[in-house]
Amino acid sequence: MQWISGFAARALTAALGGAAASAFGLPLAWMVGATLATMVLTLSGIGRPPPPVVYRTGLALAGTAVGLTVTSVVADRIVEVGYLIPVAALANLLIARLLFPLYARLSGLDAATCYFATIPAGIAEMAETSASYGADPAAVASIHALRVAVIVVVVPALMLLIPGTERQAVAASTASFNPMLLVAIAAGAAGGWLGVLARLPAAYFLGPMMTLAALSGTGIVEARMPLPLLAAAQVALGLNLGSRFGKTTLRRLPRGMSMAIPVIAVQAVAMALFAGLLHGLAEVDLPTMILCFATGGTAEMVLTAKSIGADAALVTAFQAGRGVICNVGAPLLFRTTVARRTARGAPD
Repeated sequence: MQWISGFAARALTAALGGAAASAFGLPLAWMVGATLATMVLTLSGIGRPPPPVVYRTGLALAGTAVGLTVTSVVADRIVEVGYLIPVAALANLLIARLLFPLYARLSGLDAATCYFATIPAGIAEMAETSASYGADPAAVASIHALRVAVIVVVVPALMLLIPGTERQAVAASTASFNPMLLVAIAAGAAGGWLGVLARLPAAYFLGPMMTLAALSGTGIVEARMPLPLLAAAQVALGLNLGSRFGKTTLRRLPRGMSMAIPVIAVQAVAMALFAGLLHGLAEVDLPTMILCFATGGTAEMVLTAKSIGADAALVTAFQAGRGVICNVGAPLLFRTTVARRTARGAPD
């Protein structure tokens, strides 16, 4: 009973934080507000973290919402610029490889922990993989959570500074609840289950998104996600993200967490510059390309795209590609360029 009341207090605070951010007109308001409000409670030791089902439900709703926007035209567009997906992923890997020695010097953490903490891939995947190479998985997970939180809070607001970019969240309010929406949500739930079986990165997001993209693109299912459900999905994701920052982590890794912020900023700026150089070649608008190359989480960047009217489906393709390539490539790059040099006594 105490756990339920503690979780309810944190969930209510997250919702109020999202509502306040929405009232101020922030992009991705419900997630940003929920993240910041929950972070304050977590650092204060108030409340209890959400059960996994809350986060997974939020991911599934977000994936379903994005999948419902996919048409055959959108699918063709993804195919046209798909050759840049591995370029973006490899650029992320290269920049992380170049930056991690600096982060190791600044943070005082070991090389393996710093390497896997700077690779912009899935939080759980990198934490689990890093343990196999002698890194501190808890530290890796905490630093990745910080990366996603910083990107989620900062990037949506900065995107509005780009000429022609506007907040679009209100557009979802025209959607209504109907039987076809229930079909879409059920299909999304099934897609999440299939995504887990297929071991997709961000399975509870990509599984529903791919399932609904197939159903929507062929005209079998036609629906739109109402604003209240989109807001609930954002609050669920923000609640989970904000709950990852506790006093224990900050006390154990004060230098590692603080020094991660400038490294995260450099990574983000470098990828934005890459996006700026390539968006003309791909004939993709700049806001969409920046989010395609961004180092935030898949669901978070896709929801950001929806909130500013960018191409959410294209962002999904790039972010999913980055997740797969980085999850596979990070251990290989570590073994070939880091472990061997460390064994020879070279720090980087």
